[in-house]
Amino acid sequence: CNVHFAPMLPKMIAHLVQSFSKAPHCSFLYAGSICITEFGNVREYVPVLFDMIQNFSGIVFQNLQSIEQFTANPDMVEEYFYLVARFISYCPDPLLQSPMLASVLQCGVIGLRLEHREAHQGVLHCFEKVISAGDPTPDGWTPQLAEQRELVRQVISQPLVGKPIVEGILRSLTGELPAYAVDESHGSLTGVLWRLNALCPEQLHAWCGAVLPSLPAPIASAQEKAEFLRLISNSVTQDAFSDA
Repeated sequence: CNVHFAPMLPKMIAHLVQSFSKAPHCSFLYAGSICITEFGNVREYVPVLFDMIQNFSGIVFQNLQSIEQFTANPDMVEEYFYLVARFISYCPDPLLQSPMLASVLQCGVIGLRLEHREAHQGVLHCFEKVISAGDPTPDGWTPQLAEQRELVRQVISQPLVGKPIVEGILRSLTGELPAYAVDESHGSLTGVLWRLNALCPEQLHAWCGAVLPSLPAPIASAQEKAEFLRLISNSVTQDAFSDA
């Protein structure tokens, strides 16, 4: 199948992008995800696929600039963030090196306010995939993984990325924002925090410490907030972290 369709890939992708620009329907994003699955592990096709996700992203960002637009287009939200997650899974380097990644994550922060289970989980799944990019394999670290890890850390450390993600998740956990997937596979609130804890524990502690005082006292007392910080800082397993 790959051998047969590969020569047609640039034209297929150009058709998908052009069609999506005229009628931004989620089916075109899903078709793009399938292209990544089929061709993302072939180095020569990665530039074409990256052009695709750049063009898709430009259109998506135009259509998802407010929570009202997110609410009107939940299928687009779901498929777009799964598309980005799939790109990270198959051929992450171009996206990790691109300034566009910060825009993707900032867009996802708005999506945390969306009252739609599948779209909300798509955003969280994307966050988890990006944050865990460059994680060591069972065989350990490689220079490529270490480089990916540092690129992720640089993006997450940006003022308009990491802290807003943490604030949105904490407000979801308190019930102020939607909280569909609290502790589930393939994208959850606690899963994102756990991966941030593995990537940049000191920053996560600082971000939580900056957000917690703004939470109303009826939700958590000062003592409970301090205990929460202590527990997440000392949890050595994901189960213990999720319990906290």
